[in-house]
Amino acid sequence: ALDGFQARYHGVDLVVTCGPSHEIRRMIVDDEAHLAVSLATPADPKLRVRCSVRQPLMIVVHPGHPLAGRAGATLADLAEHDLCLPPLGSGLRRLLAPAELREQTWLRAKITTHSIPTMRDLALIGRAATLLPRLSVQAEIDQGVLATVPLLGHEVEDPRLELITRLGRQLPQAATPLMVALEQQLNAGSLPPASGGDPLARAEGWGAPQGR
Repeated sequence: ALDGFQARYHGVDLVVTCGPSHEIRRMIVDDEAHLAVSLATPADPKLRVRCSVRQPLMIVVHPGHPLAGRAGATLADLAEHDLCLPPLGSGLRRLLAPAELREQTWLRAKITTHSIPTMRDLALIGRAATLLPRLSVQAEIDQGVLATVPLLGHEVEDPRLELITRLGRQLPQAATPLMVALEQQLNAGSLPPASGGDPLARAEGWGAPQGR
């Protein structure tokens, strides 16, 4: 979406910011960003959800990991391995909390980060297993460099990736076609590929602040 947008609107500059979902939501509400892709966005009367895509929550591992190839794994199975997870209180951890309480199994992260690219990269090198929406690592799954395992018995509602704007905000002319392109790509089941480090869309929140 980003490549196609900039090829068509080469006079528009984009600033892409990555961060935890609560910070991305704040940027949208405070008009520091025009639009964002966010994971598990809580209901907020100040936000408008333009597009919402349900995504299964999967265990993500290197193909050589002991869990790879299994038909499924429980929280207890997952807890036996080194994990890279977002902090407690994040959208993903809030989704897991009721299942952890019900099963009396609490996941302990060896490495804690808000960055989905970091979580993905650690799984790629076999350093840790992680939990992510499938769409976040679809390209790596297609390439065969990552494997996914269904999380069994968790009874957690699958998270949603949502394209959000501030309710009532009139977007500038340049931001509207970008919003349409992102909406189409989300509905098609894919996100823009990451380019260089963290600043992209596979993180918990992804904001496109100001285009000139």
